[in-house]
Amino acid sequence: MNRQLRWLPYLFAAGAVLWLVELTRFAAYLVAPAGREVLKQALIDGGITRNLDATLTTESVLIFFLGTAAVVLHGAAYYGLKRLRVWGWITAVIVSSVRSAYSSSLISSSSSFGFSIRTRSSQPSE
Repeated sequence: MNRQLRWLPYLFAAGAVLWLVELTRFAAYLVAPAGREVLKQALIDGGITRNLDATLTTESVLIFFLGTAAVVLHGAAYYGLKRLRVWGWITAVIVSSVRSAYSSSLISSSSSFGFSIRTRSSQPSE
């Protein structure tokens, strides 16, 4: 493998670990009654007023499915790149493409969801 690309498999391994941590954190939210209330309140703030439990269950299953898919793809990219297999490179390109599309959609939709970046000048002075 090219000397400059030796770190690439480890980057995908770190991505798999990151997704496992995120899935664990989300599972902790679902297990804790206070966490479920926070998630239900987020749904209410988002405009969902009926079938909160069904909506929360559906979204939770979707989040776990997508998170597990991300872990599997990152792991496949790691093992494929470590063994210098073509499918490893293909998986790495797929993971990178999805991540890039996801990042650009977050940037373009950030103004519609009301996210704002606080600067030092916008913080109250003490």
